[in-house]
Amino acid sequence: MGASLVVTAPTGLYYVDKPVNIGANRWAFKPEVGVSYNSKKRLYLDFYAGVWLFTANTSFLTDTTTRTQDPLTSLQLHASYTIATRFWAAIDGTWYSGGAMQVDGAPSASRQENSRVGALLSYGFTSSQSLKLSWSFGASARVGQDFTTIGLAYQYLWF
Repeated sequence: MGASLVVTAPTGLYYVDKPVNIGANRWAFKPEVGVSYNSKKRLYLDFYAGVWLFTANTSFLTDTTTRTQDPLTSLQLHASYTIATRFWAAIDGTWYSGGAMQVDGAPSASRQENSRVGALLSYGFTSSQSLKLSWSFGASARVGQDFTTIGLAYQYLWF
């Protein structure tokens, strides 16, 4: 078992008069707990549960407008299986729910409810080199884009 806390500070460029910014004018905190299980027979399981908590942006679009966001719950499940030495496969699932935003307390239809599923196959040529093939897709998306990704990565470890 373990626990973590992610803290995001209000950094980057933020302009009160622009609706899209590369910065944020608020703090965000994500406490999370996780449980891992190693069967010692090639199977490894992880489960994480967390929640994003956001402070208010008191200068959203004007100096007198406040934007708030409800907590955003997240659950993740990972399972990996060692096929042979330096050769393994994994599947993952992620689910997010909540996070509706309000401007000056007005109701919003921006509540999120999204889930993604993915898989990864990794083969190590040596103890410091590997090739990874990954795939993921949006199993469901209430808000935002639903997309599929495919990746191929070469990894080299030098330490």
